[in-house]
Amino acid sequence: MSLIERMAVLRAYKQALRKELKCRLTALSAAEKQRQSRLLSYKLFKHPKYISSQRIAVFLSMDDEVCTEEIIKDLFKRGKSCFIPRYRTCSSHMDMLKLNSLQDLETLALTSWNIRQPAEDCNSREEALSS
Repeated sequence: MSLIERMAVLRAYKQALRKELKCRLTALSAAEKQRQSRLLSYKLFKHPKYISSQRIAVFLSMDDEVCTEEIIKDLFKRGKSCFIPRYRTCSSHMDMLKLNSLQDLETLALTSWNIRQPAEDCNSREEALSS
């Protein structure tokens, strides 16, 4: 099998896996999603790499994803730097920009995906990979 054929097979498996996971997630109750998100967060909080890190990038979750709210709260409670994604419209480019506080998060605009992120024309935030 050629590399191109293997890549096509891999893409097909990946799509099938995503579809299966989406079905499983849809079947979970909101309470169960919240319970599993808390369990995952508490495991993360005990991990040595998390404890020793001072700068952490985290996504802002959608309803069908692991809820990252507790993680973001914990980052600020521990005095760590928190970076969140900013996606560019009509592009696959993403920056990880510094979130200054929980209050800062509330001031960010909502995208069409209903996720908060810094404005595209905002150039005043620290970018994780350039600092």
